Amino acid sequence: MTTPNTTERPLHLAATGHDSFVDDLDPVHELDARSANGLEVALLWRRGDPGVTVRVDDLHTGVRFELAVPGADALDAFQHPFAYAG
Repeated sequence: MTTPNTTERPLHLAATGHDSFVDDLDPVHELDARSANGLEVALLWRRGDPGVTVRVDDLHTGVRFELAVPGADALDAFQHPFAYAG
């Protein structure tokens, strides 16, 4: 058995200034937010998306979850996110 010969060449990378994974996404807009008793709730929307996202952060436990909600239910889900979590 013989050992294979390999040749290593330096790899030159250059920054492109564009990250298609992030830059091609529309930014998320916070439509509303509230905080009470260690719970933070945010209502988020991305341009072109017919629905919204409700994000809930429990500051006591460190648990965060997000719910995709149809636009017609946005206000109700924002006010009562746990009703939509089940």
